[in-house]
Amino acid sequence: MILVFYIPFVIWLAWDNSDRIKQDKPIKHWLNGLLHILAAFTAFYFEGWQIAAAVLLSVRIVFNTALNLFRGLSIDYVSPKPKSVVDKVEKKLFGNNGWLPLIIYSILLTWVLVQH
Repeated sequence: MILVFYIPFVIWLAWDNSDRIKQDKPIKHWLNGLLHILAAFTAFYFEGWQIAAAVLLSVRIVFNTALNLFRGLSIDYVSPKPKSVVDKVEKKLFGNNGWLPLIIYSILLTWVLVQH
């Protein structure tokens, strides 16, 4: 149930971050991450580990896709100089291939939800 409410918030957060980028305002990546972790802990407490994992996987899929679209970029856009910790890790693992993490997260999300 938390996903139903959290995903629209993630889309709004992507829009907000897109607006901040356009206005050359700073983004508080630590705050974004903290919100996602709190949502995952809430999901874990009320709904179990599968939904907690689904929250985190959904965030990666929905946030990145929405942010890129709000910025007028392709869905698989990868920043040349990522700023968030997770984006830096993804860049190290996948390079400039933006599709591969989306595919992997989608497969994992499907698996996790089937387990639930």
